[in-house]
Amino acid sequence: MKTTKKLLAAAVLAAFGTSVWAAPTVTIYGTVDTALVYQHSRTSYGGDVGQALGEKGITSGSTDTLSMESGINEPSKWGLRGEEKIGGATVAFNLQSGINTDDGTTKQGGRLFGREALLSVSGKYGTLAAGRMGAVGSSCGTFDITQAIAESFDGFDYLDMGMTLTDRYDNMLTYQTPKYAGLQATLQYSFKTDQKDGVGTEGKASANRYAGAAVTYEIGKLQSVLSYEFLDHSNISYNSKDGHIISLGANYDFGVAQVFGLAKYVTGVNTFAGYYADDYAEDVGAALAEEGLDGVTFRGAKGYNLHLGAIVPMFGGSLTGGLYYADGDAKLSNGLAKVDLKAFGASFKYAYPLSKRTDIYCGVDFAQQKVDNLKVLGTGVSGDEKDTNTAVFAGLTHRF
Repeated sequence: MKTTKKLLAAAVLAAFGTSVWAAPTVTIYGTVDTALVYQHSRTSYGGDVGQALGEKGITSGSTDTLSMESGINEPSKWGLRGEEKIGGATVAFNLQSGINTDDGTTKQGGRLFGREALLSVSGKYGTLAAGRMGAVGSSCGTFDITQAIAESFDGFDYLDMGMTLTDRYDNMLTYQTPKYAGLQATLQYSFKTDQKDGVGTEGKASANRYAGAAVTYEIGKLQSVLSYEFLDHSNISYNSKDGHIISLGANYDFGVAQVFGLAKYVTGVNTFAGYYADDYAEDVGAALAEEGLDGVTFRGAKGYNLHLGAIVPMFGGSLTGGLYYADGDAKLSNGLAKVDLKAFGASFKYAYPLSKRTDIYCGVDFAQQKVDNLKVLGTGVSGDEKDTNTAVFAGLTHRF
């Protein structure tokens, strides 16, 4: 058995390289980012739904908060990474943990290395990686592709602007080809997206799974991306429909500014325009309960996301801006209800490097999400919800 394993390992390494050996390296690294944030939030409800929620003690109103927050400019994290060259191949690992610097707690549900935990082999035929890692449309980690290329904030704007993102997933295999004439492809598959949920069997139809593919093209100052992502919702009680996300975007560096554009079409997803599927179920459920209707299943959200942004060098630092728009709907089974969802957002941030490792920054965000035409078909029950958030922030980022 040991001989078989050694032969298998040798075959994998041989497939990626030739015959040069080098000493292994291990590095500890991280980012500490802390800011003060003032935020004004207002939620308003209308129509029959507003009345139903009011009877449950949920009413329209506004709040103002001043708080210390972590990860506004960049995610706060620490990690270990290392590599060893074996022949012409490179065996590498990355273990990365998310932290909240305002209180010292871990993120990603308390996982020690919840941001990323992967092992990879790279060589002339590309890279093969296995473990927990971000999907191509997640804005997370080593294989952050769609958002990194086509969104000016790469997913790190403070308020939710309505862009539909995927996530980090467990049990993931990723293969990335070498670049050829500016083209590169990335393929991903997760045998079970969340090992901690205990639901379903890894690699079986009973488990929630993920598959994704991205093709990038780079020529001169232009970078572009086309990606497709599939979300198998075998074990999500509030969504009985699988998800699909198609993304097309690019950026071009004009010298005076790097301009970004991204469009997404989504269907069957659990989040859209800043709202979560269980929020839909709760709000619509209040209206349904008034009519004595029960047992209605969420059928997923469908719509499109648009983004236009830019990064402009300015006064020794950089000004990053972005506009976001989302329009779609969420449906319930049996044609009983429909929720129209819209979101608009604008974000601006200026960062100035005090050194190669430390930035000082400030910014302002605005986001508005709407649930319009919330109605139960055939009953006359209708309503709406609007959430508006404005934030002003300033902070410090240090990398080590």
